[in-house]
Amino acid sequence: MKKILRIDLSNNKIKDEIPDDKLLRDYIGGCGLASKLIVDEINGNTNPLGAENKLLFMTGPLVGTTAPSNGRHVVCSKSPLTNIWGEAHSGGRFGPELKFAGIDGLIFEGQSNNPVYLKIDDESIEIKDASHIWGKDTYETEKALKSELGDKKYKVASIGQAGENLLKISSVMNDMGRAAGRCGLGAVMGSKKLKAIVVKGTKKPTIADERFNTMALEFRKRISERGGILRKYGTPIAIRNLSKFGDIPIKNWQLGDWEGLETINEIANLSILKKPISCYGCPVGCGRNIEIKEGNYKTEGAGPEYETLAAFGSSCLNANLESIVKCNDICNRYGLDTISTGTTVAFALECFEKGLISREELGFELNWGDHEAIVKMTELMANNEGFGKIFNNGTKIASEKIKGSNEFAVHVKGLEIPMHDPRAFYSMGLEYATGNRGASHLEGTPFKVALGSLMPEIGINKIVDRFETSGKGRITALTQNVNAVSNSTIMCVFVRDYINASDFTRLLNYATGFDYTVSELLKIGDRIHNVKRVFNILCGITEKDDTLPPRSLEPTKEGGNAGMVPDMKSMLKEYYEFRGWKNGIPTKEKLKELNLNYLISKIP
Repeated sequence: MKKILRIDLSNNKIKDEIPDDKLLRDYIGGCGLASKLIVDEINGNTNPLGAENKLLFMTGPLVGTTAPSNGRHVVCSKSPLTNIWGEAHSGGRFGPELKFAGIDGLIFEGQSNNPVYLKIDDESIEIKDASHIWGKDTYETEKALKSELGDKKYKVASIGQAGENLLKISSVMNDMGRAAGRCGLGAVMGSKKLKAIVVKGTKKPTIADERFNTMALEFRKRISERGGILRKYGTPIAIRNLSKFGDIPIKNWQLGDWEGLETINEIANLSILKKPISCYGCPVGCGRNIEIKEGNYKTEGAGPEYETLAAFGSSCLNANLESIVKCNDICNRYGLDTISTGTTVAFALECFEKGLISREELGFELNWGDHEAIVKMTELMANNEGFGKIFNNGTKIASEKIKGSNEFAVHVKGLEIPMHDPRAFYSMGLEYATGNRGASHLEGTPFKVALGSLMPEIGINKIVDRFETSGKGRITALTQNVNAVSNSTIMCVFVRDYINASDFTRLLNYATGFDYTVSELLKIGDRIHNVKRVFNILCGITEKDDTLPPRSLEPTKEGGNAGMVPDMKSMLKEYYEFRGWKNGIPTKEKLKELNLNYLISKIP
């Protein structure tokens, strides 16, 4: 749409910016364009919760079009949780609605003195008072704004009480249960006193070539035909699919198997399923609308995804599905990242088991599998009450307060690792160690190569065993480059496997009018990853930070990853060499190769 809004909350000013074609070609959109803007505009010593930090909501050239699974947006900023690059993706319908209003992205800067929200109705854009909704949860906020504006067609992104209280694991929520969860960017929004963004538009996203629609329709049919399992079971199917590899966190990553998985898997989740739900433009519909009709955990709304089931379930030895649903609902309403929150609760359980925190301090017993205690701890964290204040800024910060707990605080660079065990797929250990936002499962998907998902057009043409070390540096870097591109377009991770590199490139060319080649897109992905890395270096990251937590380097005794530990040193050596980095820093030659000469002088 070639329009970005820059919103100065300190001075109550809004202005349009039109990015030039070279900038769009070189960075595409989404997290790619955000990386360029952030490295140019934010200093490494910027306070993430200060007025000088910036908060970006970005779409991409495929968002809101007829391309399959295009209902996404990304939120980027300097993270208050990690103090480095922050990036959080969300589905739903908010991103497409920005495009329908003629906008590719939003840049928020400064800080408002009072709570505000941004209202966008096509060309009518204004900053409005939000004092009356400050203190409300995200569901209440969305309902109140739609009622106030008298139109249910508005799409809303907002923060709950967690973001208002500047909790560093707070999320930005949209569409009643969709989350831009990672990196604590809800706290950045809260620091700016920005309660919500509401948007409604009537425009159609522009495409350069009508062949785009024909091609997009073909892909939609293909994905719909092949996505039946995911449509039926949703992401909870991962519990059955991944458990055989030992790829699920159990008892805060201590065990490789657990009989309780049967009580929280996809079959168990069917018992509470009301209907599948889809993000905009998705032919699959992996989302879950659920209902628990009675009892203490009576709930109706967005159901838990795999990551949430594992975080509040297996990682806590919690076999009570209804309590996991309740924890998910608490996080959605207050605006908390379920990965970070569930992982931190599991960490708290182990602290209690080891006697590092007591019943007298907590006010209750906090034992493994005690679903009532797990829900209570989640509520305390969300409400910023009692001992919940020790834990509601994440595992790393809590471990710094609780002596003797660092060895089982499971995070990378301050970000709790997602629910995939690096001891089950060594390449994921390398992905976590080198991910620009810390431990991330969206920056690269190298584990898929071990499962047979090859990409010969980009040089991945043979299966490499999941416990093999050699070759993992190259595979991890290549999949990170691929994901940097698709996370800039923006297309959902679940459908990319159905579209090969050449077809994806043609689709993007038809949308943009550019003449990309596969190799050029790979170079752009490489550029985006390196720009984020330079930003992290400016924030103080070194090669010493490219590592896994101690718990991830201890072997389990059972399950599909028993006795296995990734050799991080040799994989990192190969990764750095393939990337063109020396001691974890992009070389001058590498930056020149990527047309990033201007960044050379920024690196210390």
